Amino acid sequence: MRILKQLFAGRKKQATAEPEEADFVMGLIENEVTTLEMQQAAKADAGPSVMLTPAVPLPARDAAGWFGGSPKLPKDVQWPEIDGTSLCFVAQIDLTKVPQNIWSGVGPRQGQFAFFIHPTELAAKVLHIGGKLEKRSGPSPVDSHWWRNHYDNLPPVSTHFPEWPVQLDACVGALPEPAGWEKGKAPGFPKPFMAETFDLTNRAHHPFDERTLGLLIDGIENELNVRQASLSKFLEDKKLKNEVAEALKALLTTVQSSSSELLKIKEDLAPYTANFDHQSVEPHLHALDGLASGHTVYHKDDEDGYADIEVAHGKLIKYSGGFLQLLERHAKYAYVDTPEKLTPVAKAWFESRWAFDAVYERGGMSHPPHGFIYTPHGPSTPNEVLLELPTSDLIGWIWGDMYSVVLTISRDDLANGKYENITVDITN
Repeated sequence: MRILKQLFAGRKKQATAEPEEADFVMGLIENEVTTLEMQQAAKADAGPSVMLTPAVPLPARDAAGWFGGSPKLPKDVQWPEIDGTSLCFVAQIDLTKVPQNIWSGVGPRQGQFAFFIHPTELAAKVLHIGGKLEKRSGPSPVDSHWWRNHYDNLPPVSTHFPEWPVQLDACVGALPEPAGWEKGKAPGFPKPFMAETFDLTNRAHHPFDERTLGLLIDGIENELNVRQASLSKFLEDKKLKNEVAEALKALLTTVQSSSSELLKIKEDLAPYTANFDHQSVEPHLHALDGLASGHTVYHKDDEDGYADIEVAHGKLIKYSGGFLQLLERHAKYAYVDTPEKLTPVAKAWFESRWAFDAVYERGGMSHPPHGFIYTPHGPSTPNEVLLELPTSDLIGWIWGDMYSVVLTISRDDLANGKYENITVDITN
């Protein structure tokens, strides 16, 4: 920043054929310098703050609220809207757990804050509530711009985020950075879950209820159908040398045999897709693990027009890796709603990964945000950071390009209990 100031501070405008463009560029540079100065000032004079960490393991010790799920509201409080659009619930925090010294000492320390964000616009509302509260169903965030399932082809487990308890810890200034792996950046050690491959000999990878068993069977059946169609198309459409044709036919025979075996296994498993019992299902999972398949790699056609196709054989499960991501997504909802569905082996395996995510996906209050925001904030400004929520694999939301959403409020409004004017920024 010092270099930018040296380059541009006090610099006279030079004659140019397009002065409007020069003014625009200088305005951008000056704005960036101002933003950098504001961020540095916020970090330099930051006071007491709060760290909100998704609780792992559960049940939570002394939870201070939750991310995702549904709010608890008084019966007579209407669901918040902005210009006729219902907002989506994101978090609820128990203010009796919040230290008195954050937000420059102003704001309530009784009741709860419930946070709601517009599904498609940078807008939000905060409700300060108390008294008798009851669980309230609201609009689904599934069509919001920040519902993370938009970014893969996997079906959503629910139309709402999992309701994850959070623990509150007091700190000073910016939230501490975890040591080691950093989300979205390299080098560093890899995220543990991403290093895993699907393996049915690992009991933590087993389906744990009717729905996940059905997903496993459907996924394997789809893999076999796709493989069979691909092999048949090669044999019908491509000019093949004898050895390649024979290799494709051999793999097709293997796939067809596995398809026949799958039909028998599927019939045996049918009762458990309606009434799941892990002990009864496990022998059939071993049978699924024994199914064979393979893969092909089509490189190009040679100068004589013969297709160069690489053919390999392997366990069918090896090619059904998408199930592991689906299983993890379903396991999160089971963990917060009906944890007894998960076996001790599965629970321990998932907890080791979710504890890792939780540390990197902490929210915060009254702190300098992780990235840049253009709204002035911090003790030397008129505004306080009411809440920051980072992009989260655990909860399932994404803010911008994997950044954070930050809600700020005028300190005077916070002191006077006025929550109508909330400013929303996405960090960058």
